Amino acid sequence: MRARPDNAGRAYAALVDWLAIAAFLLAVSVPAVMTIASPSTSSVKSEFREPPKFPRVALEPKTLGAFPGGFDAWFKDVFWMRPRLIRWHNAIKLFGLGVSPHHVIDVGPGGWVFLADDNYVACTRGTDLFTPDELDGWVDALRTADDWCRERGIRFLFLSAPNKATVYPEETPARYSRVGPTRLDQLHDALRERTDVEFLDVRPALAEAKGRSTTELYYPLGTHWNGVGAAAAYEALIRRLELGPPAEPDYALAPGGDSWAAKLYLQDLLHQRNPTALHPRFSELVTHRLGWLPGTPGRPNTLVLGPDPDRPKLVFVGDSFAPWLTGLVAPHCSRSFWIWSRDVPIDVIERVRPDAVVFEMVERLLYQAPPDPALRMIERR
Repeated sequence: MRARPDNAGRAYAALVDWLAIAAFLLAVSVPAVMTIASPSTSSVKSEFREPPKFPRVALEPKTLGAFPGGFDAWFKDVFWMRPRLIRWHNAIKLFGLGVSPHHVIDVGPGGWVFLADDNYVACTRGTDLFTPDELDGWVDALRTADDWCRERGIRFLFLSAPNKATVYPEETPARYSRVGPTRLDQLHDALRERTDVEFLDVRPALAEAKGRSTTELYYPLGTHWNGVGAAAAYEALIRRLELGPPAEPDYALAPGGDSWAAKLYLQDLLHQRNPTALHPRFSELVTHRLGWLPGTPGRPNTLVLGPDPDRPKLVFVGDSFAPWLTGLVAPHCSRSFWIWSRDVPIDVIERVRPDAVVFEMVERLLYQAPPDPALRMIERR
C-alpha cells in the first residue's frame, strides 16, 4: 500500500510546482519585457531597409484583420535577441561550416563575397546569352539614344562596369566558372558591328590595373569597384572623351567601404581595405542637389561645379558604380550632372545641353529589359 505524503512532502511538491510556474512565466515574459525596454529596431538599418511600424489599432474589420500579420512583422524586427541570434547563425555558418550565411550571397575560397542571384551567375559565366530579339532591343535602344544626341551635337558614350566576378574569376566559387562569351561580349560586338555608338569597354583597363596594383580593384566584401578600380575606369574614360590628360589620383585608406559585414552583423570580424581615389583638385569642386530633379533616398541627383568654367559640360547617367567616379571626373568639367537612372532621360539632357553624355550600366543589369532611350524624368515628377 502506497504511503501518503506528509505535510512537508506536500509543501515541497507545491514549492517545486510554483517554481516551475514562475520559471515558465519568466521565460515567456523576459523576451517581451526586454523587447519593449531595449528593442532592436536600429539594427535593421544595417540591412539597408527600414523596420516596419507598429500596426494601427482600430475597431474596423479590415484593420483588425491586418493586425496579426502587421504585429508579427513588427515583433520579428524589434525582438530583443534578434541581432545576437542572427550574428551567431552567420558566424557559425561562415567560420564554422565554411558556407554562405545568407541566401543572397556566395562566398569564394578566399572569403570574397559575390552575389548569388542566378542572373548574376549566368551573365558572368555566359550561360544566359541574349536572344536575337533581346540583343536587337538593346542595340536599338542605345542607337536611338545616340542618334538623338548626335542630332543635337551631343556626344554619347556607353560604359558598362564589369561584374566583380568578371574581373576576379579566381576568387569566385566553382559554380561561377566561365563557359563562353557573355552578354557584355555580345553587346560590345553588336554595337561595334551594327552601329556608330561609342562603347567604352573598361575591362582591359581594369585587367592592366589589376596586374600592377597591390590593392584590390573591387571590395572583397562588397559588389562595387573601390577607388583603385574606379581610377582605372576614370583614366580610360577621360582619354576616350578627350577631356585632357588624366590626373594621378590622391589615394587614401579609410575603414569600411561597400561591405556585407554590417548586414551580416559581423562587422567586428570581417575587415577589408577601403582605398579612396580623388582628383588632386577635388577640394575645388562645389556640389549642389538638383532641386528641379529630386532623387530617391540615398540616390540624389547632383550638379558638380568644376574649377574651370571653360571646360566642357557633362551629363553622367549611371547606377551605383557612378559615385566612385564623381570625384575623379568632375574636375575635368565646367559642370557635370550626375543622374541616377537605368534609362536615358532625354528631357534632362535637353534642359542641360551638355557637350557629352555618358550612360553607365553595370554588367549584371544586362539581363534586364533594354533601357528606355527617351525617358522623361522631369515630367514624371
